[in-house]
Formats: sequence, structure tokens, C-alpha cells
Amino acid sequence: MLLIVMIMVVACGLSDGNGDQKIVQASEILNNISNGKPIIYKDTIIKGNIDLASVNLPEKHIYLNAFERDTLKLSNRVKTINSSINLINCTIMGNLLLHNAIFKKSIFFNSVRFMGYVNFDLASFEKASYFGQSRFNRDIYFDATEFSENAYFGWSKVDGDAYFRISKFHKGASFNKSEFGGKIYFLGSEFYHDCYFNWAKFEKDVDFGSTRFENNAKYWLAQFGGRSNFEGAKLNSANFLEAKFNDDVYFKNSFIADINLLRTKYNRLFLPWRSIGHFDYDETAYLSLIANYRSLGWFEDQNECYYNYRRESLGKGPFDYLEWIFYGFGVKPSYPLLWSILVIIVFGIIYIKSNGIIKLIARDELEKQIAGSNNQNINVKKQYSFGEISLRDPFLFSLSSFTSGLTDFLQPSIEYKVEGILAQLAVIERLLGSSFIALIIAAITRTWMVR
Repeated sequence: MLLIVMIMVVACGLSDGNGDQKIVQASEILNNISNGKPIIYKDTIIKGNIDLASVNLPEKHIYLNAFERDTLKLSNRVKTINSSINLINCTIMGNLLLHNAIFKKSIFFNSVRFMGYVNFDLASFEKASYFGQSRFNRDIYFDATEFSENAYFGWSKVDGDAYFRISKFHKGASFNKSEFGGKIYFLGSEFYHDCYFNWAKFEKDVDFGSTRFENNAKYWLAQFGGRSNFEGAKLNSANFLEAKFNDDVYFKNSFIADINLLRTKYNRLFLPWRSIGHFDYDETAYLSLIANYRSLGWFEDQNECYYNYRRESLGKGPFDYLEWIFYGFGVKPSYPLLWSILVIIVFGIIYIKSNGIIKLIARDELEKQIAGSNNQNINVKKQYSFGEISLRDPFLFSLSSFTSGLTDFLQPSIEYKVEGILAQLAVIERLLGSSFIALIIAAITRTWMVR
């Protein structure tokens, strides 16, 4: 019995249509468009191609840029359609070719099956456009299309490639829960309002190159099966909450004012840290991005990301503020270097004010001693004389104390002596110098030498 029911279901699916669906010819649709009548069909099978080229409507010429004219090969002649379109649970057996058209009224395709190609290139939708819960069996074309009101493609499935190149979405655009079996292209498109790709599934490559997102772009739980290209894109706010990228993701020459990568999964994310304005804090997201930079060999980006992560999590560790201030969490060699210069200057000023430095200038004297008839010894004696203290001497002594004598080669014949409290200060400076030099070496090892 179950087998019989299954055979009947399959037979119904392979038949020309359901028993409760009527059949109309595409010519009837085109005739209504020609006369400006509303197009309203439900549970209908439409046979033939709906081709606007066969409709005699007034045309006007519009300006095309070089990309539209030379690359997309678009025509500059457009027609105006005054009919509203409302198709519910219909099947269009042929191609739907309504390109180069201005739609003055709303367009509503709900639960429609498109068996052929769909072409809305260079169309202008002045009212809302709805293509939700529909199935597109072939490629769809919306190149250079302008959506003045909300555009809805949610819960739809496209088996072929989808083209939305240099299109403009002036209001909200929803592709929630949509599935794209082929490649999808949004190259150079502009979203002026919120756009949604939540739970969308992209089985092949997606191209958002040079696309501009003025408001929120949401990709919650979206799945990207192929290569994802966002190169040159400008995003105001990008939310990839729990999105999954199975292939490489490229953001070269792009900029994202705010990005959320909470629980986002990716293999290689080519997103330079300088391209991020603000990174929404999440410890796991930060650590994943740091590991991503390390695997790419982007050590500068890795260090900047790590520094920002530590800044965001200040106060979690007992020495966080000290690590930040004195050596930038180990990735800012300039921090301990600047502190070192400051310590040398401060102690130099103290030595100037105290006027307690003694400057000794050494001079070697040779003495000859005859040890035998043929032997002669030469002794070298150092003779010291007091030197006049100049303005730079306290700073040179401070530098020598800070480096524990490593810089004495700068003045090999000059020694400085201090007593009392200044001697104790010199010991303190020597300890500070050892600490800061160690921090400088550690930071350099982690940043520059690792390259």
C-alpha cells in the first residue's frame, strides 16, 4: 500500500501539473502587460516564454557607464511596465525575460517555480519586489538592477548562478534562508539599508568584491561552500555570527567599520587587521583570528590583534596594566625603549641638580725598566686628572649606569664617580636598566626577529 502511495506521489510530480492547477499561455501575460492590466494568478502553470521584447511599449534611452555597456553588454533602451504582478504558487515553464524595464507597481512572486532563465537586468523596481519561497531552476540575472523599496528573496533556492552585479538596494534586502547551488555575484553592488543573509547557504563561490554596505550586513549561521571574495568591499557593520566558511575568505583592500566573528568557523581568513575598525570582543574569536594570522605568516597583524585583545581584556590578570604600560604586552618594543629614554633623562637631570658627579680623565704613562743586559720591561700606569663637568656628562653617566657600563666604549678615557645618595641612585638606575633592556629584547624577539 505504501509503495502505491509513493508511486502516485512521484507520478504527480512528473505530470504536467497538479489537478487543481490551471494552464495559461505566456501570451496572455504579455497581453496584460501591453494593456497595463494587473497580472494576478494563483495555482497556475504558465507555458511559453514571457519575453518583454515581444511587447510593444514606449521606450526611452538611458545612460550606461562603460562597465554596463562594454562588460555586461546591456542595452540602453528601457520600457515602462504599469502592471502589477502577483503570482502565487505558479510554475513558469519558459524563460522570464523582463530586463530593461521600469516597474511602476509592486512585483510579487510567492512560491513560484521558474523552470527557465530569469532575466531582470537593468530593471528598476519603484515599489516592493518579492521573490520569496521560490525555486529558480536556471541562472538568474539582476545585473544593474535598482530596488527602490524592499527586496525579498528569502527561503528561495537558485540551482544555477545568480548575478546581482552593480545593483542598488535602497531599502532592506533579505536573502534569509536562501540556497544558491551555483556561483553568486554581487560585484560592485550597493546596499544602502540593512541586508540579511542569515541561514543562507552558498554551495559555490560568492563574490562581494567592491560591494558597499552602508548599514548592517548580517550573515548569521550562513554557510559558504566555495571561495568567498570581499576584496575592496566597504562594510559598515558585518555580523558573521556562527557562519561557516569551508574555503578561503578574502578581504584585501576592504574596510569593515565593525565586525563580529563570534563562533565563526574558517580555514584561512585573509583579513588584514588594519582593515578592521572595531572588533567585537570575544575571547575565542580573538584567539582564532590570532592563530589565523600566525598560520598565514602575518606576524605584524598577529601582534596588533594580540595587543588589541589584551587591551580589551585589561584587568583580568594581576599584572595586566603593568604589562601594557611598560612593554605593550610584549609586542610593542617601542614602549620599553621610550621608558628607557625617559629614565636616562630623568636620572640625568637629577645628577645635574645634585652637582655631585666627579669626572676623571685617564691618561696612560709608559715606564721602562731594565731587567738585564738584553731585557727591558715596560710598565703602563694610568694617571687621572679631574675634568670639567659639561652639560652632557650627567646624561652620559646616566646612560652608563642604565646599561651597567655597556656604553663606556663611547668615552673610554673618561670615568665618573659619585658618592652617598647618588651612588644609591646609580644602583637603582642600573636595576631599572637591566629590567627594561630585558623587556626590549623580549619584545624584539617576539615581533621583529620572529619574521
